[in-house]
Amino acid sequence: MVFVGKAASAEVAASMMDYLLRTVVRLSNAYAREHAMSNAARVGYRRGCMLRLTERLQQMTMQREREARQPSGGGSNLPALFVSESALVKEYLAGQKLRKSRPLRLSSGEAHGMAGRRGADGISLSPQVGQGSGQRAIGRKA
Repeated sequence: MVFVGKAASAEVAASMMDYLLRTVVRLSNAYAREHAMSNAARVGYRRGCMLRLTERLQQMTMQREREARQPSGGGSNLPALFVSESALVKEYLAGQKLRKSRPLRLSSGEAHGMAGRRGADGISLSPQVGQGSGQRAIGRKA
């Protein structure tokens, strides 16, 4: 997998992806064990979980882009940097020969996928730096 952007942003994205994948696998394994389910149930749970995480991340991105475009009275240039980097990434990707993958969907009535969607709502998408436990959820290498 390739992450596009400034080095620091790409590192954060790679670390976040690692955290999310490990968390989804851990949750799906626990779900399958708890319900004595097959591998198909585990895969359905993972699919539902990833779909919901994708929705949440897209919502966060849209919210941050909206906020970055709002004038700030604090004099911070961070919103402008966010918009500028986003524009550079979009411009770069537009020049690449990328294939679009099929969108991932849940079959109607797929109970394991719906359980995965619910499970994904409990996964933190914040960096959790300095929040009491002494461990960071993002950036920690196993």
